[in-house]
Amino acid sequence: MGDEYTIAMWTSHPFTAHDKRDRSVDHRVRVLVYDTGFVDVLHERRLNHTDSGWSTVHVVEVRDSGVRYERHREGVMSE
Repeated sequence: MGDEYTIAMWTSHPFTAHDKRDRSVDHRVRVLVYDTGFVDVLHERRLNHTDSGWSTVHVVEVRDSGVRYERHREGVMSE
């Protein structure tokens, strides 16, 4: 593998119910550059600054054969 860059990070508060207003969702966009020259762009998220890790939401893969987009998850409420 080559290099990895985090190009954006932000936090949103998508819940409006009174018992969930304190919950937040962290987002980040990472670019993975491989030694072969290929690139992956990942949108990832995690709930409430937890240490449980980041979940991949969207992936864009750029290869010689073209660009491929994958959606791994729906909105936050669906999980």
